[in-house]
Amino acid sequence: MKRARNPDECAMNQGDNLTVQGDPCKVPKTSSEQNPSGPKDAEGNGAGKQTGCINGAANASASPLQPMAVNEAQEAQQPTAKEAAAAKAARIRLGLEKDDGTLALAEQAPPKLPSGVERKVDIEYVASADLQRLEHPKKAAEGLLDNLAAKDWVAQCDALNLTRQLAVHHKEDCHPLLAKVVPAVTKLVKSLRSSVCKTAMLCCADLFTVFKEAMVEFVDVGGPAKPATSLLCQLLLRAANDKQFVVEETQRTLAALSSSIPPLVTIQMAVPYTKHRNPKVRGKAAVLLVSAVGRMSNGELQESGLEALLEVAAGLVTDSMPDAREGARQVLGIVKGAFLAGRQTEGKEEEEDVEEEEEDSEPRRTPWQEFCHKALGAGKAKAVVKATQ
Repeated sequence: MKRARNPDECAMNQGDNLTVQGDPCKVPKTSSEQNPSGPKDAEGNGAGKQTGCINGAANASASPLQPMAVNEAQEAQQPTAKEAAAAKAARIRLGLEKDDGTLALAEQAPPKLPSGVERKVDIEYVASADLQRLEHPKKAAEGLLDNLAAKDWVAQCDALNLTRQLAVHHKEDCHPLLAKVVPAVTKLVKSLRSSVCKTAMLCCADLFTVFKEAMVEFVDVGGPAKPATSLLCQLLLRAANDKQFVVEETQRTLAALSSSIPPLVTIQMAVPYTKHRNPKVRGKAAVLLVSAVGRMSNGELQESGLEALLEVAAGLVTDSMPDAREGARQVLGIVKGAFLAGRQTEGKEEEEDVEEEEEDSEPRRTPWQEFCHKALGAGKAKAVVKATQ
């Protein structure tokens, strides 16, 4: 006669993860249950209950696992043989994989970061006067471009010093290479390695000093629209750097540029950068503008057009950068001096007319104020007149 199972025992079996096929409350009978006279514990209770549960668990674990149902959506997402073959062909065509299935770039790509301890190198910044002549300048000139394109930063510094030696002592061998040397040096000016950047600045200064007007066509290639190819733009960006030693070296290089290139050409190149979106670049462009304008005589300034310079300075006199405002005031002072020098005779006559018209209550504008109002309008003219008082 079968004994009815207690529901509590069924719950206990389920809590112990003893799963039996069929009704969880029905477990196979054991020999203890079939034989009521089986062994009993110390309290006189039969031990067949626990034995039956254990045997049931053993039978459940011995039963084979049922295969899991595969979602039809997952099967649809698997690529077909045709799609897999097309993807492999594309990887082979792009050079990412070989025909045998191995990755092609794994053998060719160098490690992203160098391993080991970086060697200590002391870079010497040689003054232009201490540069030595080369024994074989023509041979050095032949491999100069390859040396400038080297990946090792120490080799780049050596190539820059070699360029300086060629420019200072072997001008005739370096001059034909300027069209390719200047773009290569421009790339090194952008280097994040401070030693390379400073050596490139020294190289630029020597190139400006030696070749002078011959450097004009290579200084601002592309202008502000293409800063990567413009040496002037890179110098102005470096002058706006936060590192003081970079700023100081760049200022010396810009001074060499301004003193070597005709002032009118320098002004024409500097004016677009006075409207640059970087305020620090505008400030450094104003400093360069002052340097170029200061080299021109009153006659040259009048011939070049005072109105254009007045308009450029008027745009900087209210700039947010102190360098830009100070540069604008200096340019305005030079322009005002050139204007008054050209109107000296007329100015005296007008002053005499003002003295004769003492009864006129309305204040008359000075020649400089009248010139500013005509060239700029009332709004900008007021700021310019105030800055030049």
